[in-house]
Amino acid sequence: MYKNNFFLFLNTLNEIIIKNIIKFKNISIIYKPNNKINKNFKEIEIIKKFCKNNKIPLYITDSYQLALKYNANGIFISSSNKIFIRPIQIKNNFKIT
Repeated sequence: MYKNNFFLFLNTLNEIIIKNIIKFKNISIIYKPNNKINKNFKEIEIIKKFCKNNKIPLYITDSYQLALKYNANGIFISSSNKIFIRPIQIKNNFKIT
């Protein structure tokens, strides 16, 4: 069973969302970009910094390379994903949800 019980899908972060996220104790954030071709790297940095400062696990949707690049806690694989990740590629303490 997962330590965190609630998952929140985000593609942007604003002050209203921040106020509401901090109220929850068992939450993980899943970054889901609007467009898979043009990922907003500045927005990922903002969400990553927020998660790190508030000790919230961060998962990135369907992109193992992006999750490694931004040192996310894991990857969220959607049902529409067609990519296979080999177990030898996965680093320690990296979760697949």
